[in-house]
Amino acid sequence: MTNALKTEAEKIGLRINSDKSKIMTINRLTKAKITTDSQTIQEVENFKYLGSFLSKEGGTVEDVKHRLSRATALFQKMRQIWRAKSMNIKIKLRLFNTIILPTATYASETWKFSKKVAQKLDVFQQRCLRKILGISYLSRTTNEEVLNRSNSRSLQEITTDTQKQYWIGSQNTERGKEADQGKLGGKLSRKTYSLSKSPGTKPSPQQLIVKNGNHLLPYVPRTGETD
Repeated sequence: MTNALKTEAEKIGLRINSDKSKIMTINRLTKAKITTDSQTIQEVENFKYLGSFLSKEGGTVEDVKHRLSRATALFQKMRQIWRAKSMNIKIKLRLFNTIILPTATYASETWKFSKKVAQKLDVFQQRCLRKILGISYLSRTTNEEVLNRSNSRSLQEITTDTQKQYWIGSQNTERGKEADQGKLGGKLSRKTYSLSKSPGTKPSPQQLIVKNGNHLLPYVPRTGETD
């Protein structure tokens, strides 16, 4: 397969860089040996792709750690803003929601959730919000109260909703492609129900007819018909 890929790539002026190429096997006990130009491609346990970490186990925990580390570093760089007493809390929260959270949840559409992942997200969010609101951990303020005071939802809930919206969007996109290509399922009924007021009156091209129950389609004259 590698040789076939190499051959096809060379036809359009591309080549495989074996030094930059990596392979990763999933659900296999034996290692795979893949070569190109007589050079063996390195097999790894995990790697970074488009800013996300992938591993043999899925890579969610590693990716979450990486994203939260990046977000924490960015949050620390903005510490002067969080400490500013002259700045309105609403503005601080808006900055947090538009700058810090997107950094923390980048590529979260691919995450596989677990209790460990949810805990890491909640700890990060609570630490940041308490810092912005000036709430000490010694004050015995519950996490729910922190969310209420900041008018926020839990980061786990936000991320889960993002995944749902991404899935629904992808389904709608695929459905739209099928519609454009005329591949939608279902059969048309032979009987056509006219929306004309007078029974037996032939509808004009501007009128609508109902086919297959719920589909509204423009009337198309049959061959030989005239208006």
